[in-house]
Amino acid sequence: MMSLFGHIRLAIVLGIVILFLLLAYFFPVLFLPAKIACILLGLAIVVDILLLYLPRDAFFARRTSTDRLSNGDDNNIDVYLENRNKFDLDLEILDEVPFQFQARDKSFKTKIDKGSSKQIRYTLKPTERGEYSFGALNVLARSPIGLFVRRYRFSQDKMVPVYPSFIQMRKYEMMAISNRLNELGLKKIRRIGHSMEFEQIKEYVGGDDYRTVN
Repeated sequence: MMSLFGHIRLAIVLGIVILFLLLAYFFPVLFLPAKIACILLGLAIVVDILLLYLPRDAFFARRTSTDRLSNGDDNNIDVYLENRNKFDLDLEILDEVPFQFQARDKSFKTKIDKGSSKQIRYTLKPTERGEYSFGALNVLARSPIGLFVRRYRFSQDKMVPVYPSFIQMRKYEMMAISNRLNELGLKKIRRIGHSMEFEQIKEYVGGDDYRTVN
């Protein structure tokens, strides 16, 4: 889905041209510059629109995320951008995030060079479990002329479940594997009487497991 909007730059240039035309009625010497300004503005409008619409499929965007989100943690969301045009683009990205985050859109401004790609990363931190639905990915693009803004709307609807904090569990497992549990204040406790070492032998007490008797 695509649409076209006038940029504030268009309003400013148009206002200047109209001012020239009004002054030309009182100062005829300004009529020729005002006429030239109208012609140049018309050409700029046509060229700007052609740049934004030709060729087709000259811009692409995609959002990627994990199949599940970790509750209470910062989860990475990546937005991939690809500019296939032969000119640079000024972009504003509006990502429709789930309503649970109480934010209508995640907004970013960036510039992408001609024939190149770029990736933007941001984080989302859910605070409760459930199903989180992402909406479309909207991109507002301007050519170097910048009189108009073309909106690209990429359908990226996706439902992502939020699970208990598996990111923290994963960190805990990695620390356990690397013998770093002591950093969390966890220490091994030697249980007297459950070892064959002499220094750990204790006297037999009724109820002890016979298999552990030395």
